Amino acid sequence: MPAASASPTASPPAPSSPQSATPQIQRVEFLYTQTPVEGCDLLPYVVVRTAAGDVKSAEAIEAKTRGALSVQYRWNRCAATYTCARTSCFKPAAQQFVPLLKLASARALPPDHFDAVIKQSFFCSTECMCSSWETLRLYTQKISVSFPASEATNALTPDDSALSVRSHFVPNRTEPVFQEPLLNPTNISEVAFIRNYAPTADDVGHVLELVCRYVQRNSDGTVNIGPPVSVRSRAVRTIPPPPPERRMFNLSTGELYSAKTRRPGTFRVLSYNVLAEIYANSQAYPHCPSWALSWTYRKRNLIREMALFDADVLCLQEIQADHFEDHFQPYFARLGYESCFKVKTREAMGRKGKIDGCATFFRKEKFALREQHIVEYNAIAQARTKEPRTLNRCLKGNVGLILILECLDGSGPLVVANTHLYWDPELTDVKIFQVDAFMHELEVLFHNRGLPAGVPFIMAGDLNSEPVSSVYEFLSTGQCSMTKPDMAEEGFENVLSTCRLSHNLHMRSAYALTGSEPAFTNYTHNFVGVLDYIWFGADSVLPVAILEIPDERSLFGKEAETDSEDGIPNAQWSSDHVALVAEFQLVKRHGLAHGPI
Repeated sequence: MPAASASPTASPPAPSSPQSATPQIQRVEFLYTQTPVEGCDLLPYVVVRTAAGDVKSAEAIEAKTRGALSVQYRWNRCAATYTCARTSCFKPAAQQFVPLLKLASARALPPDHFDAVIKQSFFCSTECMCSSWETLRLYTQKISVSFPASEATNALTPDDSALSVRSHFVPNRTEPVFQEPLLNPTNISEVAFIRNYAPTADDVGHVLELVCRYVQRNSDGTVNIGPPVSVRSRAVRTIPPPPPERRMFNLSTGELYSAKTRRPGTFRVLSYNVLAEIYANSQAYPHCPSWALSWTYRKRNLIREMALFDADVLCLQEIQADHFEDHFQPYFARLGYESCFKVKTREAMGRKGKIDGCATFFRKEKFALREQHIVEYNAIAQARTKEPRTLNRCLKGNVGLILILECLDGSGPLVVANTHLYWDPELTDVKIFQVDAFMHELEVLFHNRGLPAGVPFIMAGDLNSEPVSSVYEFLSTGQCSMTKPDMAEEGFENVLSTCRLSHNLHMRSAYALTGSEPAFTNYTHNFVGVLDYIWFGADSVLPVAILEIPDERSLFGKEAETDSEDGIPNAQWSSDHVALVAEFQLVKRHGLAHGPI
């Protein structure tokens, strides 16, 4: 995602000549968005030119010069005295609504009441004022109740709620409707001297200014500090509330209960495609504001959401390699989880770490890792066929991850499988090849590791296949009938000839136990449907409950800050998929449930 363009207040120095003997900061911008969010890092992008003419990012220059040339960062809070009165808009006031100002000034109001009313007269634009019309009307009505009509000619009357500003204030009225604030001073205070800054609650509603200077440490011990180059953000906004609560649905009784409530003797599995940063751009999700699409916000919101479900095992897809190392693994480790990660087998998209894969986390107080098995579909394809066209069609880089966990309560092993199949709806043969290979790996693993018959297992992931697909038929029945509409394309036989097209694992989909799969697990502007699943061994695992799927009202409610239903992500939901959670109980071979896990 490109850097956010600098605001008009950015002040880079004039370009220097190639012969310049001093360094120069050539560019200061904010990455991803200019709208800071409370508690979420605002990331600067600074370009430095050395005295020798080498132009690189500040981090690269500092690394190359071993700190001899670095950048000093100073963050300022720019607090305008008056900001826009519209709810959730914190921009500095650019105009004032004159009728309300005149009315408040003409009446002898107590000072605190007067100040409160005056604050409601400031707006950043006519658009914000119009959206606050009802509030303006009510404020003016309250003041004008006992005010003489002859002196309150500019006041809005109680029946004006249906009128627009333009129709109420006729063109020949001599007094202005708006005026620039007479005084709106900005108070500037230093808040931090670090590269990345996470705004605090005190910053909400105010603009942040980043001032950068180069610092050159010379061999003789002297230090040169360059001129300031600055950029300003938009107003800091408060972090939105988490998504609406999703409750657990008891599959036996139909009871809905809080996800915070845990049933004894059960364990929870979560499956979630979190939408990797490398795929989250404004071209793919034009409805989503830049701040809500930026990873600095989404990573916090995703973690906040997943924490609500208290899962014992998490099967995550589209986990970016650098984010696993920098964010997910350290965060979940602090909460007592161990993790395994497998990156896709294809080239990274740009810098190191910009490639996604599958990650599985499990709670160490309940499980111990006995064995990890990696599934690389590319390697399996290369072992199954040498025919160039067939091989090239199968090489998509997708992967799977199979863990053999030991239940620490003594109830034996639990196998957890996590995968992400190829996305293209036109390549059903490739998806059949991948899921066929994955099931074969599971069966071989059970046999070669001497696991007992009926060993409990869970398979979760983004299968990029709907319930009417051949992939779903294959998993649910153990066979592929070849009669589904998605198998009607010509040319599939080359890939399918490399597949067994059968498996012997008796498995069911947890969400289908309600009578059908949900309406959707993926919701975008061009697709709404089910792609994600949690499957379980029907002979060894007893499903107890599932997490309810949000309805469209929950996805696109007021707090989501969207006027359209073009899909997710948005301000509250930080992926284009929704999380699935299923609660299970292990079943002994004679049919009785195990004790506490």
